[in-house]
Amino acid sequence: MRFSRVCTAALASLALGIQNQSAQAAGDLFITQGGASRAAVVIKEANGVAGRAVEIFLGRIQERSGARLPLVREGGKVEPEVVIALGVRGKAPALAAAAVEAGAKLGPDGYAIAMQKTGDKTVVSVVGADEPGLVFGVGALLRHLRFQGKDVRCSLLEKPLAAEPWLKENAIYYASHCGNDYENGKDADIVRDVEDAALWGINTMWIWMIPVEHYRDLSDPNQKETKGWDHWRRIILMMKTAKGLGMRTGALICSNVSFLNFITPDMRATGGIAVNPAALVCPSIPKGREAVLKTNDIRFRLAKEAGVAIDGVLYYPDDSGGCECEKCKPWWKTALKLAEETAAIARKHYPGVKFYFCDNNLPGDLIPHLNANPPGDWCMGICTRSNQQPRGLKDTKRTYTFQNFSSIYYFGFIGGNPIPSRVLYDMKVIKGAGIIGLMQYSEGRYQHMNYAFQGQFGWDIKADANAVAASYARYHFGVSDETAAAFAQAVMLIEKETPSRSNYNFTPGTSKTIYEAFERCRKEMADWPMDRYYFDVLRLRAVMGHLCFQMGTPADLRQQAANADIARVRQIRDAYKEFQEVYESFFQKYGSHTFCGYRRADFPLSSRYKAVWSKNGKHTYEEWLKEWVPPLAE
Repeated sequence: MRFSRVCTAALASLALGIQNQSAQAAGDLFITQGGASRAAVVIKEANGVAGRAVEIFLGRIQERSGARLPLVREGGKVEPEVVIALGVRGKAPALAAAAVEAGAKLGPDGYAIAMQKTGDKTVVSVVGADEPGLVFGVGALLRHLRFQGKDVRCSLLEKPLAAEPWLKENAIYYASHCGNDYENGKDADIVRDVEDAALWGINTMWIWMIPVEHYRDLSDPNQKETKGWDHWRRIILMMKTAKGLGMRTGALICSNVSFLNFITPDMRATGGIAVNPAALVCPSIPKGREAVLKTNDIRFRLAKEAGVAIDGVLYYPDDSGGCECEKCKPWWKTALKLAEETAAIARKHYPGVKFYFCDNNLPGDLIPHLNANPPGDWCMGICTRSNQQPRGLKDTKRTYTFQNFSSIYYFGFIGGNPIPSRVLYDMKVIKGAGIIGLMQYSEGRYQHMNYAFQGQFGWDIKADANAVAASYARYHFGVSDETAAAFAQAVMLIEKETPSRSNYNFTPGTSKTIYEAFERCRKEMADWPMDRYYFDVLRLRAVMGHLCFQMGTPADLRQQAANADIARVRQIRDAYKEFQEVYESFFQKYGSHTFCGYRRADFPLSSRYKAVWSKNGKHTYEEWLKEWVPPLAE
């Protein structure tokens, strides 16, 4: 029996960081104390991905404690009594022998962690089965540590631990569009977002590779496409960051879109779905097909010239895409042929690339066709996005699943959106169906906490969501076990209050519990600016839910106004004032790109308060309040 299977319970305690360690336990090791180093990091060699893993570990410790741990190459003098030995199997320092032994049988992405006495030193060793495994092992060790003020402590483990993921393709799709973080955010923020995804156990990154429907030919300097080039530069940065962490990288491209300067009015598509319909062309028109394929060739050529590694391509037939002319019907047949031609172009620049076709929004007769006529060698498999089910596909071994839009419900309009039970449901579905991978759709950094759930469930389908949430609070916010437990309870309640992006179930007890847990966390948390956003975006959701409960329904407010219930209306105004302060300060600090380019909170207006929506959908809370409680609001 493999070691990783023997130590399931112990592994959970490490990977999730669930030991009760609010007070210093006997035998705890100090990694730093009072802002000074008490440990050294020893490596044999650390280049490429392994080097990046070591640098991230040193950086995260320094951010939290102010201390930079000394880095010593094997054979060098090590003065501290605590040694942290990091490496990859076959290239690990001798001090990491216990972890090497524990992880001897691990497969790809696996890691082992061991703690032992060696002479006068206590050695904490992390060894990856491969380079990505070291990244995941570093993430697990960081979550095991306890951060309190300038102190960083590490509790001893009774026996070595080893782990490997059951989900081989655990992916995030970064939708770089609509003015969101991935298009307009700060470079440092999006780099950190990708790093955190890897530290939590995500091993694959997909990204929309140049939303060409907004730009002219980026390969032509005469087009002076400044915004397009800046957007492309950020996509390159994200893909290189992911590859530098050992993640597999993939590019999503849409079917019949073209650079704008290649399009003439006579080649435009009939119908279809697109942010910019003017960029859709009809592939049944020869010049239109030529424009699409030329655009795709430029995409892959630019990526190759920029040194971007692409392991996979996901071909999206609509959104943006589609044509409803008679020659293109049925669209899925036209899209399949166009996809095959695009696969040939992709492999001209990236010979070994895996090519997937997505069934998004395509009719049911596509599946029987695919079952009877499996795609040829040009297609690695099908990416399905139909309620996370494989839709009757027989060949699930070649199936990828796109986590449905439940993962981006309300697009961040009301803050962070933790959805642990939905992520776990998807995981169980694909595990039961034998599907090779899961891809979560991300519209911005507000979804950061879901990386934790997806990453950890992909390693252990039986992982406890509360433990993951508590570990998240301890690692990112530096709070005690007790406060982390209250935070975790609040996170579970947030999901119960928002079962979908258009259905809200705010109740007095849950809204109050959520609000109080976040206030407790806010007062206790460490002052780490690099992780502050992750708390603020979740707190924004907590404050909004509290406000919604305080306001009640429009009928409640009309009745209270009719009864001249001044005390009640003042209570509502106080709640609104707090919300407004939190909401405005959030956007002043982080920018409107944080939520998919929008700067409004429409969560109650989309369902319970439709009566106050203006035609352009831009009612603010202030306008809402004045409309429902005009005289008493003063």
